[in-house]
Amino acid sequence: MTSPERESLDDIAASDSTNSNKQKICSPNFDKIWSFYIKGSSKGNRHYKVTCYYCLTAWEYGKPQVMKAHLANHCVDCPENISEYWCHKLIEEANTIHGRMINLQDVNNIPSEIKCQIDKLLLKTWVMAGIPFNVIENSFIKDLFKKLKYDPLL
Repeated sequence: MTSPERESLDDIAASDSTNSNKQKICSPNFDKIWSFYIKGSSKGNRHYKVTCYYCLTAWEYGKPQVMKAHLANHCVDCPENISEYWCHKLIEEANTIHGRMINLQDVNNIPSEIKCQIDKLLLKTWVMAGIPFNVIENSFIKDLFKKLKYDPLL
């Protein structure tokens, strides 16, 4: 069996059709990302040990989000087109809620649950980075929020 590095981006993005160059897991519950990993022994409860085809990094429990992030951001041996594909997929998934795409460019139409997630993430980042709250009065921070069209009071 050959590794997926010989696959073109068209092959990656193709629907779940069978591809002889990749080890497919024939189940609707498995994400396409599994085609880029060697599925190891079962860990029970439908969890498997996985190993990256490209760099041979292994995880005891394969988690699709972690596997996608690895190919998109961390695997130095992953071909660029495959890395870009998974990067775009992660962005697409992050901008999708309950099966519908969210346009974050139109600030007035961002759903309240997304605004709440952004508020929580911003607060967590601010606190965990140890940034004093009086920094918010800094003109550069005000300019940043203005450019982002962010108003925590909305």
